[in-house]
Amino acid sequence: MHGRIPLLLQVFMSLAITADAVVSSDWVSGAPRAEIAPTFTRNLTGGRSGGESLTITCDQRQGLQGYWIKSEPVVGKTFVKFTTYYQARGVEVPRRSVLVRLLWAGADNTDVRPLINITRRDAPSVLPKSIELYGGSPDGGMPAMDELPVVGATGPDGWTEVSGIYRVPHDANRVAIELNLQFAPNSSVVWSDTTLTTVPEPKPRKARIAAVNFEPNGGDNPMDNCRMAEPFVAEAARQGADLVSFSEHYTTQGLGQPDAHVTSAEAIPGGPICAFFGALARKHSIYIVVGMYERDGIRVYNDAVMFGPDGNVAGKYRKNAPTSGEMAKGIMPGDDLPVFTTRFGKVGLLVCYDLQFPELARELGKRGAEMIIAPSYGFPTLLGKSEAMENQIFLVTSIYVDDGKSDPLSRWGITGIIDPEGNVVARAPNHHSIAIADIDLTPRHWVWLGNLRDRLYNHRPVINGTK
Repeated sequence: MHGRIPLLLQVFMSLAITADAVVSSDWVSGAPRAEIAPTFTRNLTGGRSGGESLTITCDQRQGLQGYWIKSEPVVGKTFVKFTTYYQARGVEVPRRSVLVRLLWAGADNTDVRPLINITRRDAPSVLPKSIELYGGSPDGGMPAMDELPVVGATGPDGWTEVSGIYRVPHDANRVAIELNLQFAPNSSVVWSDTTLTTVPEPKPRKARIAAVNFEPNGGDNPMDNCRMAEPFVAEAARQGADLVSFSEHYTTQGLGQPDAHVTSAEAIPGGPICAFFGALARKHSIYIVVGMYERDGIRVYNDAVMFGPDGNVAGKYRKNAPTSGEMAKGIMPGDDLPVFTTRFGKVGLLVCYDLQFPELARELGKRGAEMIIAPSYGFPTLLGKSEAMENQIFLVTSIYVDDGKSDPLSRWGITGIIDPEGNVVARAPNHHSIAIADIDLTPRHWVWLGNLRDRLYNHRPVINGTK
């Protein structure tokens, strides 16, 4: 980190550039140490729009690392949109090697710690305990962290976008834009069309989510269970919920029929259970997530199915990790982790025992899920908190246990909503009740770690070639 400070100070202060630096208009090339510097090339053409392009090339040596960097003025407490594009060659893991950093700077450019302490981010008046444990302080004394925009889609022209919208820290007046290539031997990257523009404050991305703690009882068939769900859906809709969730294999729970997983399984979409919940979702203009069994030829799956406000199946997920008991009954494991776009955000689905395998939640986060709905029989509460926190997602669970009589840290879990900081923001008080919470899917900034969701994406370790 400290190897960049002299050059970064020169960028911020508009001083003379060192003899070995390559200057491109107001772009400057650099490296943490001279021995690991790659090769830098500036072209007046070759960019995405035909203009200037900035190239970094690494030879066969391991560990080369370099960047182009420039400084732009900003105004504290405003919002800016950053965008750049790149084309890479020979890069195995772009999220690790083709990195963009935005480094905030304050009025005092003589600060010797510009990468992390040159300015301080506004801190909330009350910090979550989780942040206090890691050294946060309520007086706002934590430094503003660098921002790490996430790699986006590659267009038909072969250029990949990297972008994001950020709130400028209150006392910042400049930002250094750093375009990197690192840890990728025999590779190159071309950067182009880098812009920073002031934009209006993004609107909060609010949603009201409901989770039902209810175990059907006394029914003779799956449709009886379906009808028992109707009052809970109506109540959730009356309270303005955008989505309501029920538990695992809800449609057969309590029937006392050992082969119900086979006799009730239906094509999704296409069967009577789908028709019922689709009509119910359309009637109340709400998303409904319910656990049910699916038949596909001779295969039977334990599904979480989401019905949309238009009455159609908005998404289905086949449980990836059936228990040994389920597999012994012929229930097939799923093999995909889809993410579904709703009118309030991106949703992933899991089912009960799936929560024991953190790689499933991590993969959903990698694929863009902002919320995971997990119909369950029961699950360890601390596990749910951990998966919400380590993936920076909301976790919504509905279980059968009367958790109003259970300890919050019990092994059986909760019916409720857990936020990305691991807090239970709503919990069903007892059986036959609903947990409901207003949530905001706007990216969160941790005082110590900045936008942790973006940071997790870029910093995720590369193990055995994982990308």
